[in-house]
Amino acid sequence: MRLALSQINVTVGDIAGNLQRIRAAQRDCEEAEAELVLFPELALTGYPPEDLLLREHFLADARSALEELAKDVGESVAVVGFPERAEDVYNAAAVLWQGSVQAIYRKIHLPNYGVFDERRYFKPGSEGGLLELGEHRVGLTVCEDMWEPGAPATDEALAGATLLLNISASPYQAGKGLVRERMFSARARDNVACVAFCGLVGGQDELVFDGHSFVTDHTGQTLARARQFEEDLLLCEIDLTAPPPGLYPGAFVQASVTLHGEPRPLIPAEALLAQAGQIYVAMVQDGHVKLQRVRVGNDDGSTVEVLEGLSEYRTARLP
Repeated sequence: MRLALSQINVTVGDIAGNLQRIRAAQRDCEEAEAELVLFPELALTGYPPEDLLLREHFLADARSALEELAKDVGESVAVVGFPERAEDVYNAAAVLWQGSVQAIYRKIHLPNYGVFDERRYFKPGSEGGLLELGEHRVGLTVCEDMWEPGAPATDEALAGATLLLNISASPYQAGKGLVRERMFSARARDNVACVAFCGLVGGQDELVFDGHSFVTDHTGQTLARARQFEEDLLLCEIDLTAPPPGLYPGAFVQASVTLHGEPRPLIPAEALLAQAGQIYVAMVQDGHVKLQRVRVGNDDGSTVEVLEGLSEYRTARLP
């Protein structure tokens, strides 16, 4: 898949100007024949919009701009950050393709520490998002969703995502670029999925955004990295059919869940050998069957596919 990360510098409140900047970048990506294009968190409004989000006309203008932008999107699927006004206000990522808004994902983990005050303005989303692009499944996240371990990234990986997207407005501090990249590398290994991080660049009041967008493969190896502190368009070819990393024979998993406040061992059902080289472990928690794909080594020295994490749904079928 040809992936494009559009690391742009937008202005808080200048929806019309931001729209034109995104349009121009999308045209460049279409000309480069990118299949999937990422723009930063809240790219249409700038970050952080703060009390502008309390104005209904501002939210309406952002939605109108999104609809206008969608009309210019052709074969390159675009993921764009914007504030969604529904029954409440959400920090959202819109999926645009062939002239219309195809889907909207709502950020789940809202940071409310340090320079962040998102719970004042947004309601959290409730579930992960999955795109089917041809034969590939792609998971959606926004900034803090990937900083927090577990869902939504693990649920999306368990549902078959081999690429996890993260659009972000992550303020700079000394050393954060390295910390961020190492953390995303760990998420890639945990979920056995490629990870694409598209960051904002520029400044707003006392905040500085360093960009530093990058793509890692499923082993956590960085494949491509954008420049820091300046706009950049990062194009990267990624192989979403690459096999997962091997494991040593005899590897095993030990875990436990909590039932009624008391730690108890997992209640295993018969291991389901759905296909050669895939082993699933079933568990019971609070009366519900849950499924987890685990790390297992075979006696003959071969290894099985790895997908970690506990899914609260997908109990009937797994990919």
